[in-house]
Amino acid sequence: MKKLFVVLLVSAFFITACGPSAEDAEAQRIKDSIQLEEDRVKILEKANELLVPDSLSTENKDEKEEDDSGC
Repeated sequence: MKKLFVVLLVSAFFITACGPSAEDAEAQRIKDSIQLEEDRVKILEKANELLVPDSLSTENKDEKEEDDSGC
C-alpha cells in the first residue's frame, strides 16, 4: 500500500511539473483571443463586401433616376 501511495504521489508531481505553466497558459489564452478577434473582423469585412455593395448600388440607382427625372 505504501508503494502505491508513493507511485501515485510521484506521478502527481510528474503530471503537474510537465503541464504548461500559468504564464504559458495565459499567453496562449491571449493569443487565442487575439486570433479569434482577427477572424471575427475578417468575417465581418467579408460579409460587408457581399452585402453593402448590393444595397448601395440599388440606392444609388434610385437616387440617379430621381435626379434625372427632376431636371
